[in-house]
Amino acid sequence: MANLGDTSGLELLITVEPGRPVRAQVESALRAAIRNRRLPAGQRLPASRVLAADLGVSRRLVAEVYEQLCAEGYLTVRRGAGTWVSDTAVPGWEATDRAAHPDEGLESTGRPTGVDRGDRQSARSAPPAAREGTVWVDPYPSRASRWDLRPGLPTLSGFPRRAWRTAWLAALTNAADADLGYPPAAGHPRLRAVIAAYLNRVRGIAAAPGTTLISAGFTQGLDLVCRTLHAAGARTIALEDPGLPHRAAVIRHAGLTALPIPVDEDGIVVDALPAGGVDAVLITPAHQFPTGAALAPYRREAVLTWAARTGAYVIEDDYDGEFRFDRRAIAALQGLAPDRVIYLGTTSKTLAPALRLGWLVAPAQLMEALIDAKFHTDHGSPVLDQLALAEMIGNGGYDRHIRQCRARYSTHRRALAAALDRHRVPIRLTGVAAGVQTLALLDTGNPDDLVRRAAAAGIGFDAITRYQHTPDPAARALVLGYGNITPNGIDQAVAALARLV
Repeated sequence: MANLGDTSGLELLITVEPGRPVRAQVESALRAAIRNRRLPAGQRLPASRVLAADLGVSRRLVAEVYEQLCAEGYLTVRRGAGTWVSDTAVPGWEATDRAAHPDEGLESTGRPTGVDRGDRQSARSAPPAAREGTVWVDPYPSRASRWDLRPGLPTLSGFPRRAWRTAWLAALTNAADADLGYPPAAGHPRLRAVIAAYLNRVRGIAAAPGTTLISAGFTQGLDLVCRTLHAAGARTIALEDPGLPHRAAVIRHAGLTALPIPVDEDGIVVDALPAGGVDAVLITPAHQFPTGAALAPYRREAVLTWAARTGAYVIEDDYDGEFRFDRRAIAALQGLAPDRVIYLGTTSKTLAPALRLGWLVAPAQLMEALIDAKFHTDHGSPVLDQLALAEMIGNGGYDRHIRQCRARYSTHRRALAAALDRHRVPIRLTGVAAGVQTLALLDTGNPDDLVRRAAAAGIGFDAITRYQHTPDPAARALVLGYGNITPNGIDQAVAALARLV
């Protein structure tokens, strides 16, 4: 492998243009070079001072870029030997080629490749009926609370009604007559293209319109993935423990076994994943729910190595990926291994759950079966809402709303910490670097009992036990959401909570 340590050799790969953030340009150029193998796995990069001199930027900027790409798993540091492209870096992805040939990788039968255990059913089979032992769990049960500290809800009062109305009216005005017919099952071509470009820009995704599908929210996207994998022969999907209970319900409803895997401060414990017998693992690498942990760089590399070794898929739930406060955004895992990672996102946290708009980006070999499953589910999502979202992203309104929400949630987070301190509530917060909820650790007491007493006092929140797939009586923690409540409401809720703890 060529050694670029003595001279940059990257001048043709990185172009710094005036008028745009330099760091973002350098990061994006290096990611792109790794994805398309212009910088292959095992390639040593130049020292930060050498690359900085060649680009005419500060050495600190280059060092920060290297650090960020190490955190995302693109690069790795070898002690005493410099910085190298990770051995688990993306194995090549040509977005335009995949867009032009979305059926590449399909067997002649149209079945998705990559899951090859047990008897295969047709990938076009109808959705299975509810299985024995499968119980639907409402992720957000209705609870009338004076103070709503439930996790998982955005600021519903902050929904950008004016921006959405403007976008929706523009979509209606500009829609062609043909757009008012039955919708394409995979989603309107315009929104698929806009979402792919948006994810490439803000989440480091290797997406193309041909590998992007529009769903009715995250849950439908996960259901489509589970049913597609089951039809292809999958039997078991692992998932994080603790985690959202309805994720396991969706997996079981598709006829699959849900296998809980423990989570610690570095995210899912990859060493606990079996060496065989698991067809996929569902993870939240950007911001684990409910612990708030971000998947550590060594774990990001490990889970992709596990997937490559076992032939399993990684299902990436980009939970709260847009909202971070004390750290820079970490690119989605999918950008490192687009042939092994299925990425899912939604507007439920960024805009409102009521919209029921989400998306998935999948390996090309799964797309035909996923689109078929979507068609047999609802014949496609509402077109005007899709066009409105495409309009809102295209005119910059979506980005503006995200920035406003990030500032609002940061204020809410500080208000929660200040209120707990001011009212002397013996609770320690963790997992607050991102998202719209936090894990609150109790030194003593029973969290379930506290939830019941708080509900009677008009305060709504959850105990950690609600999210444990494997019960742990020793766990004493609450899950507090701060998205759908004002700072003043937070203070009032904490004052009331202080009387109960």
